[in-house]
Amino acid sequence: MGDLTMLELTPRASPEGVFHIMGKPVFTETLGKIMFVMYHVIAVLVLLNLLIAIMSASYQITEDNKEVEWTYRRLKDMMFHRRVGLTLPPPYNLAVLVKDVLVWAWRRIARSHVGSHDNEEEEARVTKIPEERYKMVVERLAKRYILRRERATDGTG
Repeated sequence: MGDLTMLELTPRASPEGVFHIMGKPVFTETLGKIMFVMYHVIAVLVLLNLLIAIMSASYQITEDNKEVEWTYRRLKDMMFHRRVGLTLPPPYNLAVLVKDVLVWAWRRIARSHVGSHDNEEEEARVTKIPEERYKMVVERLAKRYILRRERATDGTG
């Protein structure tokens, strides 16, 4: 079995006090501390490996989508700068602002005189059509641009 000379078996008031250790178990404490430290080292290494794997997967997803994201951002910037009001130099862009305000006021006055408050649904539908068409045109342009880029990289275009 083992050497039990270090244990003193005497009746005590509590169950914890039954096994009273007379000497200090150095080997057991040292082994316990080493196992505790090794557990923490291994846990940190596993977590660090997990962090590296997650970052690698995230980077790979970004790398896979970089062409699409770049194309979309470039197309969005091009569409933003192709608007009429933004292509004029600073002194003349105020004329576009004045024109927009006058058009807005004219429409507001015309709507109040005609009394077309009953046609709010029709007005909402009419204003929704250009937005849908704009989205459709942007999507088609993006697809066209992506297809051209793919053909250029494949050497077939």
